[in-house]
Parts: sequence; C-alpha cells; structure tokens
Amino acid sequence: MPLLLTGRAFRRDLERERALAVYAPLEGGAETRLLRRLRAAGYRTELTSARGLGDPEAFLLGLHGVRPPHLGHHCVGRDAAVGEVQLVMPQLGPALASGAPVVLWMLEGQVLSSAEQASLLALCEREPRLHMVVELGGSRSLRWKPLRAAACPRPCAKVCPPLAIPAQGPVLAERCYGCGRCLPVCPLGLIEERSMALAPQALPALLRQLQPDAIELHTHPGRASDFAERLQQIELSGVALQLLSVSCPEGPGDAMPHHLWQLHQLLQGCRWPWLWQLDGRPMSGDIGAGTAQAAVNLLQRRRGQLPPGPLQLAGGTNHDSRRRLEREGLADAVAGIAYGGSARKLIQPLLQQAQARGQALRACPDLWGQALGQLQSLFCRPELVRNC
Repeated sequence: MPLLLTGRAFRRDLERERALAVYAPLEGGAETRLLRRLRAAGYRTELTSARGLGDPEAFLLGLHGVRPPHLGHHCVGRDAAVGEVQLVMPQLGPALASGAPVVLWMLEGQVLSSAEQASLLALCEREPRLHMVVELGGSRSLRWKPLRAAACPRPCAKVCPPLAIPAQGPVLAERCYGCGRCLPVCPLGLIEERSMALAPQALPALLRQLQPDAIELHTHPGRASDFAERLQQIELSGVALQLLSVSCPEGPGDAMPHHLWQLHQLLQGCRWPWLWQLDGRPMSGDIGAGTAQAAVNLLQRRRGQLPPGPLQLAGGTNHDSRRRLEREGLADAVAGIAYGGSARKLIQPLLQQAQARGQALRACPDLWGQALGQLQSLFCRPELVRNC
C-alpha cells in the first residue's frame, strides 16, 4: 500500500486540516509506521491517551495540578484525606519550545466529548506549530478524515435553505446567499461571516448587467442620506424596476417610523412602485414556526405610525405567518409575506434540476409550473399549520 510506504497523503491532509480523526486497524502497527514517517519529515511527535484529559489546553500547554491516582482519597499522613496534589509540567511544552512542528497522536479518542474535541480544534487554531491526530475507533483498514467533520453532527446543513453546506467539507460559496441561519446552530462556532462590499460607483454598472425586475434596499434608522445615494445609483443604472422593496428593522423608540417617513419623502420623485418591508427579526434567527410571531408583533405595534404604501412582512416569516396574521385579524393589513428561506427550501429540488439543465428555473416550463404550485401551497396546506 503506498500509504504505508510514504505517508505522503496522510501528511498532506494533516498539514491542510491541522487535526485529523483516525480509524486504525485493531491489530496495530499503522500508528507506528505513520509516526515514523512524520518524524522523518521533521515533525516532533508525542503519544498520549485521551482518557483523563480534562481541560485539553491546561493539560497540554499549561502548568496544572494533579492528584496521583494511586493515592485516591486515602489519608497520606499530612492531615488531609483528599490525596496529595502535585504540579505537572505541560506535556507539549518542551516539544513546542524546540521550534519544530509538533504532532500529538492521541489514543482512545472515542472517550472525548464534543466539547473536548472542539477544544482540541481551537487549540490547533491558536498554536500554528501544533497538529493533532485523534484515534476515534477501529477499522478494517486505516482511514482518516478532518477532526472537525468527526466532531460535529453538522446541524447547520439541516437549516440551510440553498443546501450550501454538504455532509463533508466547507460551505459552498457559490450557493450561499448569506442568510445566516447556520450561525446560531453551529455547536463548534466554526462558521464565520464574510462581508462583500461593493463600491458605490460600481453599482450602476452591475445593475445594468443583471437587469433585475425588483430590488430590496436594507436600511436602518439614521441612514436616510445613504438611502438617497442608493436611489441615485439605481436611477443612473436605467433599469426598469417593477418593484422596490424598502426593508427596515425595529429601532429604539419611534426611530423606525420616523426614518420611514423620511424615506417616503425621498421616494416621491421615483418612477418605480415601492413597498415597506417590516423585518421582525434577523434571518439568522429564522428557524422554526414560532419565529413568525416577531414580524406579526412588529406590525401590531407600528401599523398606525407608518407612511402610506403597501406593507410586507419579513424576518422570521415562514409557513405559519398567514395563520398568525388571521388569528390577530391582520390578514388584510399586509400586501404580502416574504417567505424567503421557507420558500427556497420548498423548491430547492426544482432549482437543482434546472441548474443541472444549465437553465434558470423560469426557463423550464415543467419545473416552473411545479414550483408555482408548491409556493402556493404555503397558503393552503393544512399540515403546515401549527398551534404554536
């Protein structure tokens, strides 16, 4: 087997991932061969057991106290019955002091909790010279995968509307549209936000290239001047919009309705129809039927304070939004509901089929008809109604 002769593939993955989960044959020998090859490549190697690890950072890198296990809770003749505590030097201190890259091979890693595995991952991130290999069980043949994949059940993949998070590997940037639903559910905090800023002068050219039918402008109280600048850029692009959606979250006091009245004055000279979109909560919290209540509550508080124009609910809205509006007698108070991730998740299989054909969903009559039918079901499927 080439792996046992060179170990290059293993070393390459270890250098890229920094921490690997290993499943080794029970008869042994594979670990020794790989450790030998790592040492030949210039690594300092350390072998330890995961049992009794405690706080990984304190045990591996810090000076810590430990009671010798043979003492237990027996009296040692020093007027104490808790056992003598000794200070133990960091296990990896001398190895890291050498300046060479270090590999810690950890046996019996199956006893580690998810939190302990997360601590090991964080430790590798903070200490650039440290690499870890954790044995998580046996296998008929030697195999490995990134420890972060083994340590996480990936609940983020279940809440991602565009299926941008696969069963293994990183987020698929070409599918991610930044809804943020994955952020609050990640148990290891491994997902990070990345902002994509576009220079204001580049916006007109981009809009001319895309030719959108509708644009959603996100704004906040106190940013009326920025909103006016965006209107000018849209005007310069020359796009023929059918709708402009103005999205604004709640602010302190009466800041939100006051801000929308300012925007209403700016919009008087526009040639596009517009609507006001009330954001009940950030998209990152849009998980579960109960989140729909936030937008309904915002509508109840602000309905009589807003400037003229159609209202649309957003932020936490889902298949339960319509029922909640009807329950509060507000179904006729809104012109629409932005279903966002709920709608996207519903028609995602059809979007993937259209993508496989190399076409947009609208360009596929058979798929487009199915998509419209499923989206209409958001209003009338009784099995989606919940008493939350």
